[in-house]
Amino acid sequence: MLEKYKEQLPEDNIFMYCNKVNKEEFTILTNEYNFRYLYKTELEIWKSLPFDGNYTNTYDDFMTDYYNNVYKIRENEFYNKCIVVCNKNDEIIGSCFLWKLDEKINTLHWLKVKREYEGKGIGRALISKILENIRKTDLPIFLHTQLGSYRAIKLYSDFGFKIITNDKIGNRINNIDKCISKLIENIPEKYFRKIKYTKVSKRYLDIFKEKNLNDF
Repeated sequence: MLEKYKEQLPEDNIFMYCNKVNKEEFTILTNEYNFRYLYKTELEIWKSLPFDGNYTNTYDDFMTDYYNNVYKIRENEFYNKCIVVCNKNDEIIGSCFLWKLDEKINTLHWLKVKREYEGKGIGRALISKILENIRKTDLPIFLHTQLGSYRAIKLYSDFGFKIITNDKIGNRINNIDKCISKLIENIPEKYFRKIKYTKVSKRYLDIFKEKNLNDF
């Protein structure tokens, strides 16, 4: 959908899949922070959040087009789903939400905690909040991440997400070999050994391919 950004934005796709949530990993926020939904007046803040102060024109154009193509047609739903974490000054420091593609596939979108707030358990509490009311009928949940997000990959795996080993999801290459090398280099062996892998069934691959679902 956003082909024009291929040369400007890195393509290092990693895909994960969860068909059973590990609720033993659930945590809650400390009293310093609170959850709420994104306000319509805060869209520009949300768009810049993933880039930690490096929000160039390229990223702004990409996020604007992404929002317009993926969420705008279901704008009210977007604002009713997009969960943010705020500090005591009500400043947004993190965000994530579930989004259903084509009314068939649940996906986890745009997990981000500002760099200065990392390591405080906010990301884990945020995913816990999102998954706390998941039913069996809501599963599986897919997500897309990048090679450099090895800490997030470890976090996702704690909640039951497995790294997908299929070569492609839709029309996107799955950089599985590079991902494994990156994880070996950057996370302790005891955590690496807990990460699980899976192939996705043809049923889901056909949906992604047929509908060209790249919106996660």
